[in-house]
Amino acid sequence: MDKRSVSLKKILLVDGIRFIYILIIFAALGAFLGYRTTVKYNQNVDKEIKEAAEKKEKEAEEEALAAQDVTETTVYTRAECEKRLKGAALQDVLDTYNWYLERNSRRAYLESSPYLAMDPYDFNSIYLSFRVTHGDLGRDDSAYKSYIHALKIYVTYNNLVDELVEKKGLETTARALSEMISLSDGGKDSYDDFLLMTIYQSDVTKDLTEDVKSLFLGYAAKLTETYPDIALVYEGMSQANYYNGSLNSNIETHRSTLINDQSKIDAAIKKFSGIQKAYYNMLVNGTDEESITEVVTPGTTPKKKTVVEEEEPTKRRILPMVILGGVAGILVGFILFFFANLLSGRLLFTNDFSGVYGIRLLGSFIEKKKNGISGTLQRLEYSEAEDKDDPAYLYLALREAVKKENLSEAVFVGTGKLNDLEGLSGLRKKLEKDGIKVSLAEEFPKDIKAADDLLCAKGVILVEEMHRSKLKKIDRVVSFCKDNSIPVIGAVGII
Repeated sequence: MDKRSVSLKKILLVDGIRFIYILIIFAALGAFLGYRTTVKYNQNVDKEIKEAAEKKEKEAEEEALAAQDVTETTVYTRAECEKRLKGAALQDVLDTYNWYLERNSRRAYLESSPYLAMDPYDFNSIYLSFRVTHGDLGRDDSAYKSYIHALKIYVTYNNLVDELVEKKGLETTARALSEMISLSDGGKDSYDDFLLMTIYQSDVTKDLTEDVKSLFLGYAAKLTETYPDIALVYEGMSQANYYNGSLNSNIETHRSTLINDQSKIDAAIKKFSGIQKAYYNMLVNGTDEESITEVVTPGTTPKKKTVVEEEEPTKRRILPMVILGGVAGILVGFILFFFANLLSGRLLFTNDFSGVYGIRLLGSFIEKKKNGISGTLQRLEYSEAEDKDDPAYLYLALREAVKKENLSEAVFVGTGKLNDLEGLSGLRKKLEKDGIKVSLAEEFPKDIKAADDLLCAKGVILVEEMHRSKLKKIDRVVSFCKDNSIPVIGAVGII
């Protein structure tokens, strides 16, 4: 296959730079497309994120709705409940209500008792000591025992407290005082003749010590009428601060019992039917009508789903995509420009020229656009060349072609500004040294002088660009020469 008479480097660099404005247009178009596609992509990403959030919210609402119980409310009256509840069902409600009353009573006692409100770790007590004198009576005598028993009853069964309340006007503290005052004896040990009265120190018993002592001694004096041989003597008073383990245990027992009572009540209520719950609430609230809400259809428990973490799409940065689009536009411009030159005939082969006109392509120049047109000799484009890289071979080929026609003069016809082609000027000078006169006829057939030069010529060498768009001009020159019997020796291509 014949070699191309124009290089790829020529098209991509020389012609590409010549038509730089086309590349700028493609770069701008690519940058715009990069901008538009990036904006559109980011809009789609925003839309996907919004749709995913809406879908997740909708699923959560559906799950919450499905998890809700379907309930039904029924209104019961006391008369209806008492009529319909019988036997064990009614007894269960009454038993639970009694537990409720007992729990409330225990809670009220725990909350109101001044004794239980005291701090077991900072407990204060006042002790009043008394001695019993009994003459010749022994401690085992029934009169002595009855005397001691009467004193204990006076303190234990609130007689002392009642008199104290009556004297001091302390109606609201009667029960509290009964908890805070106690009397004990030595039992069967050697201290049986001694009685010890304990008064726990609190806001209730504050400043009542002397009153308690005088009332107790007064009661003992009254007993002398019944027991003349026995008397009570006050020995003295003492005070103590200590940890009261019994009080601490008592408090914990009450609290634990309250918790157990509440658990027992809650367990019983869970087993109640709707009408039992209604009647129980009526007893507790003191009402004649109650509304009971019951679950008709329980809500569905959401199944545990396997969560697959989906990677959230990320937006693209506009600037890098604009730059990438501009670079791609320049690349596409180069490719399109290359194929446009290929399809338009820029890449000519030797056979394309010689096949049409029968004119041998002797050699070629490479055209460079720099301060006008300059040129350098290129290697020949046919395989018979002994040294294809020798630029002087074109000179030898032209000289051989001219002498072969037995001519002493030739004319170069073709593109204007041929005088600016340094290689062509040098070629002409070399040929003139060999006795071959060379003249330049430019811009035929536009220039009349060029036609005159052709008519006077003994032979013509065509010098033209290797492009199909120039074939019409070449055709006119060849036709003109044939009509006027002017031999066309060959052609030199400019690429």
